[in-house]
Amino acid sequence: MLFDIYCRVVDNYGDAGVCLRLARLLRELGHQVQLFCDDLKVLRTIARPDDDSAGLRFLPFEAHTGAKADAVIEAFLCHLPQSRAAEIKADGTLVICLDYLSAEKWVEDFHTLSSPGSFAHCYYFYPGFTKKTGGLLLEPRFKQLAAQPHQYCKDGVREATLFCYHNEALSELFTLLKSSARPTHFTLFAGLPLENLNMLLGTRLQTGDSYREGCLSFTVSPMVSQSAYDALLCASDLNLVRGEDSIVRAMYCGRPFLWQIYPQEEDTHIVKLKAFMDLFFEVSKAGPESREQLWQLMLCYNQRAARPELDFDSFELRWRELCAALQRYLFTLPNLAQSLADFAAQKQAEIRREKEL
Repeated sequence: MLFDIYCRVVDNYGDAGVCLRLARLLRELGHQVQLFCDDLKVLRTIARPDDDSAGLRFLPFEAHTGAKADAVIEAFLCHLPQSRAAEIKADGTLVICLDYLSAEKWVEDFHTLSSPGSFAHCYYFYPGFTKKTGGLLLEPRFKQLAAQPHQYCKDGVREATLFCYHNEALSELFTLLKSSARPTHFTLFAGLPLENLNMLLGTRLQTGDSYREGCLSFTVSPMVSQSAYDALLCASDLNLVRGEDSIVRAMYCGRPFLWQIYPQEEDTHIVKLKAFMDLFFEVSKAGPESREQLWQLMLCYNQRAARPELDFDSFELRWRELCAALQRYLFTLPNLAQSLADFAAQKQAEIRREKEL
């Protein structure tokens, strides 16, 4: 099948990251993919050298190739170009509206429902954390990497990654880490993570710089490819992530993580965060104390609660166990790319039967 994926870069690297992983996995399943993006510079920054090659093409958002796709994927409500939308209305091409990730219960009810929009054959498709959704994106080689045994705090240092939006609450986490018996080394990335750190510490760090403040140390990395980021997450002891693509990677790693969820009006994102944490606690069988401490820490990191009072080192041991249990559960979920490809094939068969009647 030929899939056309349309993506607008809203959350800097997150939306492009999800679409790139989906495109790559569809190609690995034997399909042809055209990825239309309104910011090819961002896409190429995180891509592997072999991504824009046979079977997967990167194209400007408004480009017109003339090739008729078997299915068009409208990612994250991006709204197709007017000319392409007109073509779809005329020829009845299958459209799949790939929506944002959520653990909220209503997602199961809306997954694969027909979308009462402008197109004759248009359906919602939801990633999710249960088998009643499309599942999550997981590359076989990443699963193999993430499943390898991990030696925590090798050489006595807690290795951490830092990928964030502007977040003043990062200072509260630094305070907790300073109470630890182990030093912590952060690898952070150019862009918003670096801007945020410079604001909090009053520094002027640039890409390639290193800095130490007591038991905390920092190294500034340029933005890296998805493959390099995946490897770094798997090698770290603590991952501070943001957005949809990096949080899924962090969860698959099975290491302690904090998620700075993308802020929305009326604290809608906190509802989304709570739904995920409820599922996390359920599948990991977290005890009452661990639930309360981790929930307060996650709220604190999202600037919605004060810093919890806890012994970080003791808490971290339980945290590792919970994240390992979450990883085992996530490995049982459907692969989003396979789910989407199967759904598209099913709907294509239905459309052919309709035309034959």
